[in-house]
Amino acid sequence: MDLFDDIPRTEHRTPRAEDTNYSYLNQSARPEAAAVRAFLNDCLSRYPADHRGDLVKRLRSIDTTHGAALFELLVHELLIRSGHTIVEVEPVIEGKSTSPDFLVRAPDGTEFIVECVMTNGESMDAAGAQRRLTTALDAAAEVPSPVHFIAVKVQGVPTQPISLKALRRVLARWIAQLPEDEAAAKRAKPLIHSQHSLKLIFSAMVKRKKAYAEGDRSIGATSYGIRMAVPGDDLRGSLLKKANRYGALPVPYVIAFNAAGDAAGERDLLDALLGSTVGILRRTSPDDEGTLEAGRGNNGVLHDGRRARKRGVSAVLAFDHLSAWRPWGRGARIVHNPWAHRPLPNIPLPIDQLNPGDGEFVKTEGRFDAATFGLDADWPG
Repeated sequence: MDLFDDIPRTEHRTPRAEDTNYSYLNQSARPEAAAVRAFLNDCLSRYPADHRGDLVKRLRSIDTTHGAALFELLVHELLIRSGHTIVEVEPVIEGKSTSPDFLVRAPDGTEFIVECVMTNGESMDAAGAQRRLTTALDAAAEVPSPVHFIAVKVQGVPTQPISLKALRRVLARWIAQLPEDEAAAKRAKPLIHSQHSLKLIFSAMVKRKKAYAEGDRSIGATSYGIRMAVPGDDLRGSLLKKANRYGALPVPYVIAFNAAGDAAGERDLLDALLGSTVGILRRTSPDDEGTLEAGRGNNGVLHDGRRARKRGVSAVLAFDHLSAWRPWGRGARIVHNPWAHRPLPNIPLPIDQLNPGDGEFVKTEGRFDAATFGLDADWPG
């Protein structure tokens, strides 16, 4: 089964909200897209043949399924390029109806299980609302504004699909009545358009310096307001769900995840594993002003502040924002669990290694970049 269709390609545009990751890559005539297609086909050629067909079906699917399948393909590619052998894809675990992704053998003979998971930082409902919002903003940006760039302030998210026809109609009518003078246009009454819990507030920005051409986007700035987030929160749920999935295993168990949400990087990972960073005020008496010390909360996946937990997890292999267009993402690291029932020995991987030592993690920096996958530094162009 081929991953991409053998079709003529003429589209050189950037992605739209209605495009899935796969559909855009499959149809794009951009040379960068052709380079990405070639890379993925090359990776796929090394994936075990008896599981390749199922992986292709998932790669050609909706974004959530595509993203998980792509991550598994990239983890597989990283492991074999680092000298590991994939002993089995989806090895059977006795007494379990589901299977982890890979049984792997390291160059020194150590075998370990790898389970892959995506952490997008949002639910299916939130992802759907975001797609509806992006579709509405794309539609607004396509309404011609020959004289001014337009700013839009977003309040809320749509609970149902937005009527794009109505949005385009009212926006075009408002743009048509804007004064040509820049200062006067900025003073003009903003357009407030509300649908299904979404409020869009449009205002004039600046005059165009170049003449408007068909296809030019009208939106010059978009403001989404303030979002509140607790670092590590969008990782904990996925890691906890996977931690005990297969019970006691005869070999080390490694959870690999691709952090595609707000929380990514070493600090957020340690917050998720060991507990959120908190300030602890220590006082010796009611009159003592006390001293403030740094500590951790009781919400860690591997430690709750009092005792170790999830000791079946040997290590966590964390990637930040891996994608088909940038398979090395924004970095990667492996954290070895100091309390694991089956510790994972150091294995060859070109990423940061965090090993327990003297009550803290000792980091050995790796080099994870385009060269890891045999690609040029400026790939895909």
